[in-house]
Amino acid sequence: MPRRPLIILVCLLTACHTPVGPETSERTGPSSIDGIERVHEVNPRLLTGSSPDAIGYRSLQTLGVEVVLSVDGPMPPVDLIHGLGMQSIHLPIGYDGVPPEAMRSLVRLAREKPVETLYVHCHQGRHRGPAVAAILSQIRGQGSAEDGTAVLVACGTDPDYEGLWEAVEEVVIPTGSWQDAPLPASVEPASLVRQMVTIQALRDRLDSTEASSAENASILLLLQDAFVELKRRRDSVAPSRLDDWNDHLDRTITLLESLRSRPSLDASQRALIDTRCDACHTASW
Repeated sequence: MPRRPLIILVCLLTACHTPVGPETSERTGPSSIDGIERVHEVNPRLLTGSSPDAIGYRSLQTLGVEVVLSVDGPMPPVDLIHGLGMQSIHLPIGYDGVPPEAMRSLVRLAREKPVETLYVHCHQGRHRGPAVAAILSQIRGQGSAEDGTAVLVACGTDPDYEGLWEAVEEVVIPTGSWQDAPLPASVEPASLVRQMVTIQALRDRLDSTEASSAENASILLLLQDAFVELKRRRDSVAPSRLDDWNDHLDRTITLLESLRSRPSLDASQRALIDTRCDACHTASW
């Protein structure tokens, strides 16, 4: 079934039927708690939402959370999390899906923590975090693929993040041992050079003559998010150039947002993207 009709169907089913039982959620939308803007209960032992602040981590402790899993890029406050008696795990992923190595780590987490209460978060609590939480619920045997899709709908995951939707709709467990998969407390963020390589790879995909308008819209969204992640890396440039850097990033993000709504992407629009990329690159040096 095509993704957008499937989303509509899940919404209708969710509205008409509320699952019951100890391992199911009422599928209500995310709600705010102290220090966290969005929290969604996947099931009583699995929560997802946005990145907490210091107060938010204390709220999670009060809720009985035992493991905080961040799939966001910035390093989590490990000392704070450990000081509150919770375990920190950091598995940063992109918006294009869940790579096999990260999936192996999720399998290990699910096998070693089958009943512990987990909180899975990204930055906004809308896309990457809900996708990983939906995958974990399936690996732990606490939900189906349809339940996972319902989580994405409830959290407002953008349908253009096709890799995240596909990872939830069909959980692919990598072959081989999972016992040695990494579960680090914190991971150094990707370097500026590595992020620019990612951006260039996405830009190159826009030159495909076979890409449809929907595929281009998905690539533009990934490209937009890549620049948003750059803006969060305030240590990427010298303080004296930060204002100029942010200005160029804002203008690039705005351009990509506007191009997503276009029915097609012609050569002049791709040239605009190149101009903005060059400006951001220059501002970083």
